[in-house]
Amino acid sequence: DAAEDAIDYIDDKVDMPDIITDNLIDIKAMKEAGTKVYQTSRETSDLCHTTIDKASEVVAFGLELKETLDGLSEGGTLEASKFEIIKDLVDGDRIREATTLAGELGDLALQCVDKSQDMMEAIELGIDSLPDFIEDRIED
Repeated sequence: DAAEDAIDYIDDKVDMPDIITDNLIDIKAMKEAGTKVYQTSRETSDLCHTTIDKASEVVAFGLELKETLDGLSEGGTLEASKFEIIKDLVDGDRIREATTLAGELGDLALQCVDKSQDMMEAIELGIDSLPDFIEDRIED
């Protein structure tokens, strides 16, 4: 790219010490690593937020079901409206949606873990791109 071409041109014309050219090349590597870290961290964050949102939907459904069933024990009678709600909850679209969502949740959680590992690898590459005197100061 243009930055690398400029470094090569300057290095050919001027006898630059290796430390300068090495650090200029490291700057390019650090920029690329930083971009990769930012990208993977955004993707990880978005995916994990989606997972949390879907988990909240499953929990909300469970709480609604529990609340409805708890309401049945009040007085020992079953009103027709509550029967319809229970029927819809356990045998309708809502239970199918909740079951599908719960199934997707496992896959989403695994994707979140995989993306987190990608982010950790990008961070490691970012650390490796730092000049040695800085890299040595970073603790694992």
